[in-house]
Amino acid sequence: MQQRLHDECDDSYSRHSIVRIRRRGDCVRRQSDHTGVQLASHTTEPIRGAGHQRARGSSVGSSTPALRCSLSSAVHRPADLPDYEVPPIDEVAIGVQLVSPIEGFVDPHAGLFWERVKDRYPKAETHPRVESMPQPFALNPNLPPPLSFPFSPNAGSRTFLISDDDAYLLQIQNNRFFRNWRRRQEQEYPHFDELASDFQADLLVFRSFLADEGLRERPIGLFEVTYINWIADLAMHEFLRPASNTDLDTDGIRPWPETQTWQAAYGCTNETGDTVARLNVQCASATRTTESGFEQGTQFAFTFSEPADPVIDEQSLPELLTSARRAIVRSFTQLTTEPAHERWRRLQ
Repeated sequence: MQQRLHDECDDSYSRHSIVRIRRRGDCVRRQSDHTGVQLASHTTEPIRGAGHQRARGSSVGSSTPALRCSLSSAVHRPADLPDYEVPPIDEVAIGVQLVSPIEGFVDPHAGLFWERVKDRYPKAETHPRVESMPQPFALNPNLPPPLSFPFSPNAGSRTFLISDDDAYLLQIQNNRFFRNWRRRQEQEYPHFDELASDFQADLLVFRSFLADEGLRERPIGLFEVTYINWIADLAMHEFLRPASNTDLDTDGIRPWPETQTWQAAYGCTNETGDTVARLNVQCASATRTTESGFEQGTQFAFTFSEPADPVIDEQSLPELLTSARRAIVRSFTQLTTEPAHERWRRLQ
């Protein structure tokens, strides 16, 4: 995963606002709850062979099976959601963080789980663990961030299980489960419907593994979706509305800044006006390594975080996924300029 933008930013354009999330044509009807969830089981259907067709995208592996959740848990694109033919999306991460580590889960368990999904994720890597939930999530900024896990030498590491084409990975730790898609070699974006379905299916496989190993599931404390855009063909002031007013008219100074950083945290509310989630937006000039050397550009990231409801089932998990998608895509569209929309070939 590309290096995340730092959670702290001193830029003068940072601001806080309120965004109202809408679900099923109406506002969010749930109240915030930090107690976590247990997922209700539902079926998955294996789809095998290279002939499986994905809308605008490729399969997890060219000849490996893909899992799909049942139709009752499918995530469908809202008809009124903005769409782009060539979006600058570079990575999408969907995941859950638990209220506490799974008791008894150690690194060898990740290896045992790998055996169940090795046909789709044939490569594995070990990475440093993530020790706490993201700082920006505290719904009350006067409160400390929830669920911080102190470092322990016996806490274990984080395992990456990676698809053969390097585009998909699972991040497994004893207190978190994430699935990422990463653009590789001009690969088309497979779109969120498929990524959400595959995340749900892989999460069910993981839960089944825990049950078979006699490991007690921990409630989910936080649900999170991140979109990371990489924009190398436009300057920040050309695509980001807040950055478009940063030009100067002063002798001896070039009109546009050489680099910029912009950050905003938006509270997401339910129908009563209570903040139930947070949308964090970060935009900064960056350099990344490519096969041909280094590339200058801008990383433009959106992270939707929401504490779990008391229950996540076939209906509520797709609802969370749809809410995150709607908040991110609409905010992306409102924060970016019309010329940028033309460059990305906006369809609606």
